[in-house]
Amino acid sequence: MTADNLAQLIFNEGLYEHVALLRSQYPTEKFIYILQGFNSWKKRNRVIQNQLITASVSLRSESRQTNCVDEAMVEHALLELQVEHDILIHHTAKPRETAEWILIFTRNISAIPYEKQWVKNTAGAGFCTDSGQIRKGVDTHDTYSRMLQVIHRVSAPMAFGVASECGTVTELVERLETRGPRALAQVRKRVGKDSALLDQTIGQAVSRRFHKIFTGTNDSSTDV
Repeated sequence: MTADNLAQLIFNEGLYEHVALLRSQYPTEKFIYILQGFNSWKKRNRVIQNQLITASVSLRSESRQTNCVDEAMVEHALLELQVEHDILIHHTAKPRETAEWILIFTRNISAIPYEKQWVKNTAGAGFCTDSGQIRKGVDTHDTYSRMLQVIHRVSAPMAFGVASECGTVTELVERLETRGPRALAQVRKRVGKDSALLDQTIGQAVSRRFHKIFTGTNDSSTDV
């Protein structure tokens, strides 16, 4: 909605009828008004008011009076829309900006059902997807090892052991795909990336977990 249209609705006392009509058609929806050019309208309106004052009661001023709307009345109407009618108002300056915000709003609104489903699916997950949960590694190998440690039941020695035999994610996936769920069962643990190998292996259970995570095809799985 442009600021001129809004001012005309207010001037003709038709704004609340407009809101009531929308409510009758969409009783359960939340409304967003994108108000275009409000600041420009205020500047133009003030110029007209100043011209009316300067010209006093001349015929010229009377012809322009229909284009002048009390700014306080418009501000009050906007406040009522937000407080009493629970309508969100977003201001834009130009048609291009309005189009961009329509795209943003519709894209976000259309994603709400999927976001709710995603939240529901991940509610019981044993991890958090917010940034800052995992410390960055000092290099590629360290980052790779830290990523493996995030997996449930995978300790640091297990992660270092796997990283020493499969230096990249690609190598790890290829090994799991070619050798199956027990591909990592005999991989020996390592205390650090430069330390000696231990006699202990990561075992079949953890190997199967690696296989399920890195070769699984369920894109909604939270099994990490």
